[in-house]
Order: sequence, then structure tokens, then C-alpha cells
Amino acid sequence: MRPRQPWSSSKPKWIGRISRGAPRTLPSLLIVLALLVFLMRTDAFAASPRLLTARFTGGCIGYTIAVTGEGLRESNSIVSYNITLTPPTGEPIAIVDSFPVTPEKDGRFHGTIQGTWKNFEFTLAGKYTLSGSAILASNLTLLHTLPVTFSRKNMNCRPARSS
Repeated sequence: MRPRQPWSSSKPKWIGRISRGAPRTLPSLLIVLALLVFLMRTDAFAASPRLLTARFTGGCIGYTIAVTGEGLRESNSIVSYNITLTPPTGEPIAIVDSFPVTPEKDGRFHGTIQGTWKNFEFTLAGKYTLSGSAILASNLTLLHTLPVTFSRKNMNCRPARSS
């Protein structure tokens, strides 16, 4: 018997084994594909609600906090934030506030709030180091917490001039 040439038209033996097993594996394959399609359509692979960014920009008069996130399905959700201004000496100043966020159809959300320190009855004077966090919540349930990113971590505020 001479060796088979690569260009020969005869089928290798393993091709016959695959084609004989195909009728039994086809229903299993179809079931797996149907299950995957079902899971993808029911949002089984949807991301958990979470904050992606929480950014603080501001200065001695006021500030802006902007957040983005994903995976949110609840329409009555809020982002609560706390900002701590720590002077070199003395007691830190803490503010806490919140604002609503509404998800888009795909679960992504964003929100922005602007405020002034006077809203919290503070007039800043001196040097401060900033820190804080943002919390995503819905129906009094904590969903996710993220440290706030600051455009600058330190502020130096001049005292207000008296007239």
C-alpha cells in the first residue's frame, strides 16, 4: 500500500467519526445557543449598579460634583456625597448632600450638582486639604461607593475683606 498524498480525494477516517456524531451533538448545541440568547435578552449579564466616576471641581466660593455610572435600573436613585475640608490645625469641615440620578435605557447614568460653601453656612479662609466619597443608593439600599476625584486636593482661600 502506498502512502496517501495530500491532494488525494479520499476522506480521512476522523471525518467519518465527526459526521456520525453530528446528529447527537446538534440538539445539544442548539439548546446551549438558545440558553445564551435567552440570558442575553433578559439582562442576566447586565452590570451591577455602580459609579464609574465622581469628580469634584471648585474653589473657595463654590464647587461642582459630576458623576457617571452604569447598570442602574431603579428610577428613584440618588447619589449622596460627602466632602471634608481639613485645615492644618483645627476641626475639619464636613458637608453632606445628595442629588437624584435617572438611568438611561441601557442603565448608564450621569448627574451634576453645583453648590456654594455658603449653602452650608461656611466661609472658607485658610488652607484646606480635600477628601470625600460618593454613594449610589436606591430605596435606602447602598448600591456602590466610590472615592471622589479632586481637580486639586488643596485649596488656599484668602479671608474675606471687611468693608
